[in-house]
Amino acid sequence: MQARMKTQTIGDSTEISLTVPSIEAKRIYDAIISILNVAKLSTQLINDEGEKLYTIDDVFPDGSPSMALQGLRTREGLSNKEFADGLGISELYLTSLENGEAPITQELAELIASKYNTSPSIFL
Repeated sequence: MQARMKTQTIGDSTEISLTVPSIEAKRIYDAIISILNVAKLSTQLINDEGEKLYTIDDVFPDGSPSMALQGLRTREGLSNKEFADGLGISELYLTSLENGEAPITQELAELIASKYNTSPSIFL
């Protein structure tokens, strides 16, 4: 699959839209963000309807991995039992993770991220 790009100029700004292979999306996104940072340009994520999207750091600047885990479970509308069962862990272990009493492992962070379409980095 090839990457496709289209542009649209609106006033003093140009909108650039890319379609890239999903397997390469994160790497390409990170590269683009790095280039924009070097150029001292800020970014704002938007969804398909043009609404602003916010990162976990935007919403919870002093957030923690345990807070992110609680937020994800709440967003998904899952009970402790449902969430723990879905991850293959005990409710007691989930509670200790959500209370910040136990660290979230890299392996668990990657499982959560893949299962709930998010980044593992917010849980580490």
